[in-house]
Amino acid sequence: MPPALRERDFAFLWSAILCMGFASQMLAVASRWQVYAIHQNPLDLGLIGLAEFLPLPILALPAGQLADRVPRKLIAAFAMVMSAGIASALVVVTLHGAHSVWPFFVLAAASGVTSAVGWPAFRGAHAGSSSRRSFCPARWRCARSPARSPSSQGRRSAG
Repeated sequence: MPPALRERDFAFLWSAILCMGFASQMLAVASRWQVYAIHQNPLDLGLIGLAEFLPLPILALPAGQLADRVPRKLIAAFAMVMSAGIASALVVVTLHGAHSVWPFFVLAAASGVTSAVGWPAFRGAHAGSSSRRSFCPARWRCARSPARSPSSQGRRSAG
């Protein structure tokens, strides 16, 4: 087992991120399958994907700034609550017998916004959940100041 996964906090964080990613992929496949079952139009599948993707390039920079200014745990918790809400809304739409695709477009866009805002917080959350030594093998000689990479330590400059 990698040293970082031996630390309890990081193992919980890693497990949560892995399970959340797996669940979101299952929801994406199920919702796209349902959209295709309603209209049997491949264009609808592409539009659902577009609705989920478009928030990412629009919100990438603001979400990164938000992750730097607001506590990451708060943003991550907000993203998880929103993801659970989107999953619940998909269940409600399904149980009420969806005959149109517009609810799926709205929920796909909401899912895109949630992932665009939440992932920068999740990606940076590991920094506070584990010690530096767990991520830095001794042979790399990690220090607090930026050091040369292990591959460049044996090279000499041409001169």
